[in-house]
Amino acid sequence: MSATAVAARTPTTTTMPARMRCRRKDDAVPASGRILIFVTTRSLHTSNDCGDQLRSTRQRSSATGPRPDPPTAGRRAPAFSHRTPHSTGMDLTFAWPAFLWALLSLPLLAAGYARLLRRASRYAVIFSTTTALIAAHRPSRLRHLPPMLLAISLALLMVSAARPVLPLPVPANRSAIMLALDVSGSMRSTDIAPSRLEAAKSSAKAFLRSLPASVRAGLVVFAGYTVLLAPPGTEHARIEALIDGVSTARRTAIGDGLIEAVAALPGRVRPNADGTLPALPATPLPPGMVVLLSDGRSNAGIDPLLAADLAAQQQVTVYTVGVGARVTPDNTWTIGGTLDEETLQAMASRTGGTYYHASSAQGLHDVYRKLARSLGWERRPTEVSAAVAGLAALLLAAALAASWLRVHPLGT
Repeated sequence: MSATAVAARTPTTTTMPARMRCRRKDDAVPASGRILIFVTTRSLHTSNDCGDQLRSTRQRSSATGPRPDPPTAGRRAPAFSHRTPHSTGMDLTFAWPAFLWALLSLPLLAAGYARLLRRASRYAVIFSTTTALIAAHRPSRLRHLPPMLLAISLALLMVSAARPVLPLPVPANRSAIMLALDVSGSMRSTDIAPSRLEAAKSSAKAFLRSLPASVRAGLVVFAGYTVLLAPPGTEHARIEALIDGVSTARRTAIGDGLIEAVAALPGRVRPNADGTLPALPATPLPPGMVVLLSDGRSNAGIDPLLAADLAAQQQVTVYTVGVGARVTPDNTWTIGGTLDEETLQAMASRTGGTYYHASSAQGLHDVYRKLARSLGWERRPTEVSAAVAGLAALLLAAALAASWLRVHPLGT
């Protein structure tokens, strides 16, 4: 054996600082790279020195007192949510939440699967050529897809057994909704393109299309007079056709339009000539609502606030929509007086409704869409166990198909 080989086998010793030679048990080990430790008989004799050095270090630390904790100023305390065990914080509840404990078995299944993979990797196969070795050791990224789909399907089945309940939108139990549309001459103003009337027509038709088919809706138009074009019914398409044929007329009688719309609702009556109501039926009145749109100030007919009081006495909720730009845009023109927002707000307030203002065609469309969601639909707790179980079945079928294709690839 050459001298060079002997020198290579002889371990070399280097002088290192004491703090580098002796490491405490709780010192962090560098994560970058791998550390190789060569133990010789000479290094074993240094263990006592290291122990003495570590003990002296602990004694100095105890003499000077414990290390102060780092300042906590600026730190955010951990947030803890106090939710009931039956709720997930996202309006999802469970009728049988005890079944959710079964989800704890999924980590055990994952650990078992990982152990099987480790055991399978221990077996070695001898190949005569490197080409065969490369072809055999070509793992697919999708090899874990079937177990993953199986685990997800099992989790969904466990969630389905807990009977999840979600608040889902369902058609509201409304008796009828009346649309009251102002068709006075000022509705021809072009501050809202193409005109206030055309924008109102388009938004009203979109409102009807957004309502559930079971909700009854009707239509009243008013100017200096009122016309009941459609009593409450479910033929929404016919009401849309009637809206297309509406034209403008002179003057504005907002109060008369509201009286006509309320009288068309089931169980409601017309007021007497002196502004009082006749005797109402003893049976409870069905729900009734009016969506009234206007762009001006009432200058004919009954006082709008009196009409609102009469509607409130008959348990009718009025939602008012004021249309018109507060500042007239350039290259547009307006007809008639200004929008009487105070009266429309008071009408909605006295009946328990809400006032909305729209200064553009898109704004008017958004108002009617919001009203359609709030009046035509409501959220009710609905059990979705069947839907979750169906999704679990689909994922289980996908897992079986992926496993089959992995064993029997297409084209083989």
